[in-house]
Amino acid sequence: MSDKISIVAFLLIVSFQVLFISLAVLEKANKLAVFVFFVFTMLLMIYAYSKVLNKIRVGAISFIRGYHLILGGFAGAVATYYLSINLGLGPVIAAGLVGTLVSFLSVFKNERIGEIPAVAYCGAFVGMSSSMVLENLLVVSLAGLVAGIVFVIAKNVFGGIGGKLGTMAFISVAITVFLTSIF
Repeated sequence: MSDKISIVAFLLIVSFQVLFISLAVLEKANKLAVFVFFVFTMLLMIYAYSKVLNKIRVGAISFIRGYHLILGGFAGAVATYYLSINLGLGPVIAAGLVGTLVSFLSVFKNERIGEIPAVAYCGAFVGMSSSMVLENLLVVSLAGLVAGIVFVIAKNVFGGIGGKLGTMAFISVAITVFLTSIF
């Protein structure tokens, strides 16, 4: 069961990346350079993902046991957005402050607390969103919860690969924007 979930998480992440790149190409479909970039990027992604598929670590997914991770994504997103928008610090300083503060949680030797800095930093990436994308703290809260859920689902996918937290944040914001646009 957990093998299938890891593969599904992997395929969802790849699908979002392919969709994003495809939409960028379709927006500028009449330019040859954009098309060549698209093909080159797809070839690199196929090569990279073929190497990564062999390294997927399988672990059981439990949302009950992962509630602290879901709350960590929520807290990171809300804190960063609040510092950035409401206090006017800007997204980079706000995310840096949140990331620095949650990094001190790693001094605790508790395994569950030690997992929180990564998901909170993923939430911080969510909180860096513009107020034109995520309009208010309620929407940011939803996006942070989605980031926590995505983190729980995909935490054993792409271990040691750079860009994982940013990709999860992008997926979370995309899902939240989609959900808020239809409701």
